[in-house]
Amino acid sequence: FAATLKIEQRGTSMKKILFIALAFILCGTSAYTLNTDSSLVSKAHAGSKSLEKYGISDVYAEDILMMQQENVNFVLIDTNGRVSHALQHIQGATPLRADKVTAESLDEISFSKDDMLVFYCSNIKCSASAIAAKKAVDAGYTNVHKYPGGLADWIKKGLPTGGSEADLKS
Repeated sequence: FAATLKIEQRGTSMKKILFIALAFILCGTSAYTLNTDSSLVSKAHAGSKSLEKYGISDVYAEDILMMQQENVNFVLIDTNGRVSHALQHIQGATPLRADKVTAESLDEISFSKDDMLVFYCSNIKCSASAIAAKKAVDAGYTNVHKYPGGLADWIKKGLPTGGSEADLKS
């Protein structure tokens, strides 16, 4: 956290660089951590086509924004990890790392196995959202989607985010 405070003094561009580097590191770390189940990792990297057989489809920034604006009942899940979520996340997202996705953890954030769940991670190369989505299907959830572009795509489109360095302290 001391490094974060020093960077805060140097300006906003350094904060952005730190956030992007941190997001890539966290995504890589969670993918490495989850590497114990190579079948899940290889399926996640194979792309959306392989996930369709499990009933997992892609949604995009415009879909999420529309659902938020129209108050559609869905659970948006940030699989990037607590630190990344505290720094920046899609507004309305709940943090839940892919390696922590279980029937029990999903039951805590949703009301029914039929609830719409949308998982995202840092960017299109991050496999955490695909892994988490597959675990949700395995846990009996029937309306599971992933946002492949993740936080990087959301930010690139200039859409609203939450989080700040102050959130790290809470």
